[in-house]
Amino acid sequence: MPDLQKLCYVEANNGRDLIEGLGKLRQLRRQGIVNLMEEDGPPSMCVSISNMKYHESLVMLSKDDGILNLQTKSDPPRYLRNLCLQGGLSRLPDWLPVLRSLVQVYLRNTRSSYDSMEVLQVLPNLLELELSNAYDSECFCFAESGFQKLKVLCLYDMKGLKTLKIHEGTQPILERLEIKPCPQMEVPSGISLHKNLTRIDFRGMPREFACSMQPQGNLNVYFHGSNVDDQTILSLR
Repeated sequence: MPDLQKLCYVEANNGRDLIEGLGKLRQLRRQGIVNLMEEDGPPSMCVSISNMKYHESLVMLSKDDGILNLQTKSDPPRYLRNLCLQGGLSRLPDWLPVLRSLVQVYLRNTRSSYDSMEVLQVLPNLLELELSNAYDSECFCFAESGFQKLKVLCLYDMKGLKTLKIHEGTQPILERLEIKPCPQMEVPSGISLHKNLTRIDFRGMPREFACSMQPQGNLNVYFHGSNVDDQTILSLR
């Protein structure tokens, strides 16, 4: 067992002994833990994870989308490439910025403060980001130098989101953008700056959104100079 490299999925409701035992599997590369409860957090959970120095993929799902308690002073696995967190987080873990090898991040039902976005924008190798009911903010603003390697951005179930501001220089190589459903959203400011977009997928959007995106019935009018074609998906609520 100490040489085990893949473990998907383990139910945390077997108690603290199980969580502490996971820390002995020091060769794990991939792991999924489900039904986590707030009391399963520090120190036992985070210490166990920090012992897994070769971790590349980690999935942590709270029970019934309850609170995930992940704040700790323990060092995270430095080689982590894929991270999925599902459950309430008032803010992202303090150890997240040091994970410079991350290429995929999925945050689901975290309902974090918008300030957490600043942490994600500076991850140097992030290629794919999914935010599903991740923030309660009405406005997202992507910084000029943020997400320099991001190729896929997905915003799902952001029902309170109204404004998305994209500054020149952010997400310079973005290829795919998915937003669905966001029933209050206006057309994102600066979206036409993305010259490398090959696919956009907007679903569950208000009719006013569609009228603004297709003033002449052709998305190429809005995305002039990009690679987006008429196969772009745009559906109304």
